[in-house]
Amino acid sequence: MDEFSVKSKAKNGTTVIMKKYLLIPEDEIEYGIISLNDERYSVNGDAWVIKEFEGDKALLAVIDGTGNGFRANKAANFVKGIVEENYRSGLPVIVRKCHKKIRETFDVSSIMSCVMGLLLLKPRSLEYVGVGDTYIHVTGTSEIIHLQSQRGIVGDIRLPDLRSQKHRCGRNIIVIMCSDGIMPQFTAKDLPLDRNAQHIADFIMKNYIREYGDATVLVVKKKR
Repeated sequence: MDEFSVKSKAKNGTTVIMKKYLLIPEDEIEYGIISLNDERYSVNGDAWVIKEFEGDKALLAVIDGTGNGFRANKAANFVKGIVEENYRSGLPVIVRKCHKKIRETFDVSSIMSCVMGLLLLKPRSLEYVGVGDTYIHVTGTSEIIHLQSQRGIVGDIRLPDLRSQKHRCGRNIIVIMCSDGIMPQFTAKDLPLDRNAQHIADFIMKNYIREYGDATVLVVKKKR
């Protein structure tokens, strides 16, 4: 179940509510994801989340643990778990929870931290909150949508004052989220946007990956 609740009151009986959301149909949305670790290390310091809920919403995240190797991998997956547990809490709230949990769980000298981008995609709108050097591109909209990540590090001494960026959007949009292992200089005209989401993600990884560092590309193609 995606939601489960029990309410009981003496002499009034018990109410049990269980909800399981249907996946968004494939003819409405498709995803492409590719994530590669730095070849100098055996584990990936990046993580990602795709969480559909309520039948028409999708929470997307790209998480980049500080540094490389096992410490970055541990930080990224720790934060991934928090995002998955709190996917309905609102984007700024999720980021603040990640920051707080890192500070409470790990010794400050361990340098456990990350940068991250969170996108909430709804039928007619999108919302974005990003901290650090994660990048996001949105194409296919009638108006230009500029989404910027704020400077800072999740788990560092001080989290920036988070600003949620909200925009209206229609059908047929493509969202591209990247960690800093991808060079962000590409534009829509450089990409095979007529292909499926996985092909677009693979193309970006092949042509824009940096020489060193973990790299992640998450592509969402919203068809209608």
